[in-house]
Amino acid sequence: MITITFLIYHFVLVPTLFTMSTDYVVYSAKGIIAHYYVQIMVILDWFLFDKRNIYKWHDPFRWLIIPFSYFVFTVIRAYTGGPITPSGSYYPYFFIDVNLLG
Repeated sequence: MITITFLIYHFVLVPTLFTMSTDYVVYSAKGIIAHYYVQIMVILDWFLFDKRNIYKWHDPFRWLIIPFSYFVFTVIRAYTGGPITPSGSYYPYFFIDVNLLG
């Protein structure tokens, strides 16, 4: 899940931050630590210190249950709630905005 967070931030969110708001500094110390350093350290920890051959072939599917559940919750919340961003969007991220993307 942490790798998915890293990849989505780097390849989806960062390129659009320059057009979304001038208030957010993409490569601030806080942003780098939260979105790059922590994720890379977790991945390195996994490679260097985790026991080998303890995961089953279906474990990655189980790990995706939480992000998928968040997506389902976000879509349901958008249909039942009001706008949550200053721009009036019902979704926290543009890439899951059903009204915008269809």
